[in-house]
Amino acid sequence: MMKKMPNLIAAFSFETKNQFLILKKVKIFSLTILSCLILGILNVNAQKLTLGAKGNFGASRVNSKKLKDAIGIIGSQEGYWNFYSESMFRLTGGIGGFAEYKASYNLFLGAELNFQHTNTKYYINKFFDDFDSLGTGKKQRVTSDLYIRYPSFNIPIYARFQFTEVKKYYAIGGLSLNINFNPKIIDKKTVVTDNYVGWNLENNDLEKSTDKAKADNFKNFGAQVFLGLGRNFGRYGRDVLVDIRYYFPLTKTQINTSDQAFLENSGNGSVFTKTGVEHINVTTGKNINDFRASYFTLNLAISLYKK
Repeated sequence: MMKKMPNLIAAFSFETKNQFLILKKVKIFSLTILSCLILGILNVNAQKLTLGAKGNFGASRVNSKKLKDAIGIIGSQEGYWNFYSESMFRLTGGIGGFAEYKASYNLFLGAELNFQHTNTKYYINKFFDDFDSLGTGKKQRVTSDLYIRYPSFNIPIYARFQFTEVKKYYAIGGLSLNINFNPKIIDKKTVVTDNYVGWNLENNDLEKSTDKAKADNFKNFGAQVFLGLGRNFGRYGRDVLVDIRYYFPLTKTQINTSDQAFLENSGNGSVFTKTGVEHINVTTGKNINDFRASYFTLNLAISLYKK
């Protein structure tokens, strides 16, 4: 009897016992794609091929407009004041290699294989108070620095157009296909509580904690288009390509966890739990499924082989 093909999405759920096998399959898949591109180029013209190494450094952000809007609605409905969220760019970087074919005098076609790290930060802030008629109660502020981090294998396929022969300025653009690993969610929580008796401040408490969980509701495949400008600083037959790029997201995903301990212990990080997302959907009518990853990178590529 023919065996059923394994569910590729489920294969990336990052169960502990399968992590090594998953990583091996991803490497084989990515290297196969790059090998096919290289072999295709070699068959077309063995005199116009360049192979090399590259790296990048920059900033990344995984943003959800629906989450920002939903938190504002919940704050109004549940009596919180100044309940808001902001997503921020954080440092990103990657290393890999490239293969490039010179299609004409100033047009180059190529592909890269990069191991990339994506990182973003959400700052979520909430104030609320609870007093009786005699002025006994508390004011509380809960702030969370929430980090979303995950590695990926990215395969940018591009066209590079060189404007000038002497200084070799160029424009580059293309499509990046990404194989993403499940994100880690980190909630660094700070709770400040002011206790009152008869409207007079008696004391205050400060509590800090860090909670972590693995997202298990997440799409492992994504795509981006990118555009950039750069220059080839190479001399004596060796290319040294430096460019800046911006990656625009084409796909979106949910990011949340079903980890019960994270739900119970984290502060504002509950918005990244399955239960929290369901509550947001019921309360506001917004399905938080629009997380999109974008990058701004400075790239350096050096040719190692030219034929």
